[in-house]
Amino acid sequence: MALPHIRARYDHDTKTPQMFCLWSALLLTASAIQINTEPDVVNTSPVFFFLHRKAGEFLNIHLIDLLKGRYGFDKDWKMVEWHTIQAGAFSHCQDANLIFYQDLNPLTLDKIMQDCPNFRAIHVRRDQVDTLVSNYVYTKNLTLKKDYIDKKHDPSFHGMLEPLDVIMLGEYLKTVPQLQGIKDTCWADATLLGPPTVSSYLKIKTQQMKQILQVRFEDFAEDFDATTRAVFEHIFYNEKDTSAQVATKRAIVDNLVKKAQEYDVSRTTDSMAEDHISNDDDKKAARERVNLLIEEKDPCLITLLQQNRQLGYNTVP
Repeated sequence: MALPHIRARYDHDTKTPQMFCLWSALLLTASAIQINTEPDVVNTSPVFFFLHRKAGEFLNIHLIDLLKGRYGFDKDWKMVEWHTIQAGAFSHCQDANLIFYQDLNPLTLDKIMQDCPNFRAIHVRRDQVDTLVSNYVYTKNLTLKKDYIDKKHDPSFHGMLEPLDVIMLGEYLKTVPQLQGIKDTCWADATLLGPPTVSSYLKIKTQQMKQILQVRFEDFAEDFDATTRAVFEHIFYNEKDTSAQVATKRAIVDNLVKKAQEYDVSRTTDSMAEDHISNDDDKKAARERVNLLIEEKDPCLITLLQQNRQLGYNTVP
């Protein structure tokens, strides 16, 4: 771009207000073109985020939002809901290249591998005892009006709408003592959430599926920047990249990691923390009760600890 030439004409011809405005506009346009060197298309593979309940759904949706409409990704990402995954009757190579899965199991994974083998994916797992505490407190605080009726009829709401049966479970948990509520939630988690999490993790690990990066939810708390960097590098980097491509992608990843810091809970302001999913006092009370159940060798908690061991956590019964 001949920016010096434009400047020379600007200096020579700015004797009138009209010419001043014209060349000012040209200078701003030229500068913008020079600065905006980020490529429009970088990624060519579909990218999937495989989550499980209470394993960082909202955080990962924010990461997806940083990608949508850029680098070759569609402007709108798709969500495959838990109930749809359980039914299994859908195509995984949909009309989108950025898809969020609310759950994952080996049968679903097999079908994904068959339908679109060239994908890249992130699979997030979480300590199952922590999942129980979070799931119990979160679900108990759901209300039919606020979290279902109001959101369903609000045209400005574009987030995840909890299934009605989960909302009704929350209404039930309000009516029973804490101990009973935690035990009921535990058996639901141990039979519905834990097995697909464990079996998916082991399948990816044993079959060495390199296109899927397995991440612990706790990794985001331990080192948020390093974990988000690993996620974005897995999405963009390719072993066949040239040095020029690596440099371009490194700049993109650096930018995405910086933008993602807005969603790091340890960096949130007080006002943002107030909007976080669950109340810390409620979690503390539930955690104390769960710890007592572990000491008492409650059968359901023993099951969760066994699932943790299979998931690579150091907690054993």
